[in-house]
Amino acid sequence: MAEILVRVVNKIQPDPIKAERLLRAGDVVSVCPDGWSWTTIERTNPEWRIISANILPTAVEALLAKAQNPLVPRRREWQVDFSLMPEPSLFLGVRTQDIIPLTAAQLLVAAVRKPTAIGNSILGNTPLGL
Repeated sequence: MAEILVRVVNKIQPDPIKAERLLRAGDVVSVCPDGWSWTTIERTNPEWRIISANILPTAVEALLAKAQNPLVPRRREWQVDFSLMPEPSLFLGVRTQDIIPLTAAQLLVAAVRKPTAIGNSILGNTPLGL
């Protein structure tokens, strides 16, 4: 099992270049072992959610991976698409649970590669898969 701290709102920065490097909604902040002793701030901050799921170390590495393209300044290659979750409302508004339990399949279906603009086409939204 892993416990995953996920950002649910975009960080705001008026400078567009700096803003590109900030974590956004769906970005994984950190991943800790099951039963981690989260701080009060991590458990209560309305901008974050903690997800518990039994995922493999390779999935953890992918969720934490930095973007490989040096021309793309984003912090993470993958994001969690809350609209693909069984209960998207758990990731909006007021926190109703300290930790949201999900199956590995539920989390991995919602973990998608961030879109990358190449020429006039958009590549992305590729699920992480099992």
